[in-house]
Amino acid sequence: MTPPTLMRRHTGNVTRRTRHTCEEIRKVSVITIRRWISCDYMKAKPIHLRRKKRYKKAYDYGLKKADLGANAQMKLGRTMDDYTAYVEEHPDHILIQTDSVEGKISDRLRLLTVMFVETGFQLALIYETAAASEEVISRLLPVMRDVRSRTSRPIVLLTDNGTEFSSVTQTEEVDDLHVFFADPYKSTDKANCERNHEMIRFVIPKGYTLDGLTQSKVDEIMSNVNSYARDSLNWKKPVSLFRQAFGDELLQKWQIQDIPSSEVYLRTIF
Repeated sequence: MTPPTLMRRHTGNVTRRTRHTCEEIRKVSVITIRRWISCDYMKAKPIHLRRKKRYKKAYDYGLKKADLGANAQMKLGRTMDDYTAYVEEHPDHILIQTDSVEGKISDRLRLLTVMFVETGFQLALIYETAAASEEVISRLLPVMRDVRSRTSRPIVLLTDNGTEFSSVTQTEEVDDLHVFFADPYKSTDKANCERNHEMIRFVIPKGYTLDGLTQSKVDEIMSNVNSYARDSLNWKKPVSLFRQAFGDELLQKWQIQDIPSSEVYLRTIF
């Protein structure tokens, strides 16, 4: 492979090209290489990067935490502040985050995502938008029961404020399961879940329809996502950490495969 060419600027409006070997490039951090690309020191351009961080000016939505919106009575005692206090008091609980991945507004199907924070493992399940809240419960309850069957640790479920989660407190019929709601318009409350959505978007870009997906195809996508080693997990695979925590039985039931790192495929299917 041809070593990348770096552009170094010097005083006196003199520019000199220097070549660096691949071994030298490996010794610098990812952030440094991204900075070189942003400064136009390399042949690669920012548009070539799969994930380009952009900082936007914070926008005040004028939302008050006391304003719980729809189903306000149900959310009393289940706010993000309540969640934070509860988790600090019970650090041994299993933390799970749930959210939805949408395609086009007109789509008949969506994805319900279930993120296991401790292991970085995420499950995705297709549901119908026509009866979203009932569909979400019908998908989520069996998963929570499956997890309960494999551990004695209590479960804390942090979910979104979307209407599809308006009946999510029904999951508390599972023993030792406690439901809380993230703050409206604040995706950072479910940062683990949202970060994994970025990987799903590598395969299913925003604006593309989900109506052509089958659960088997979604399972294939999530097998690749969960087989991708992360630096945040000390370069371990989420599927491997999940297996250590809960065993192979759930992976087999949910049709999630452990794919060799060299065969992981995270490219768009469209």
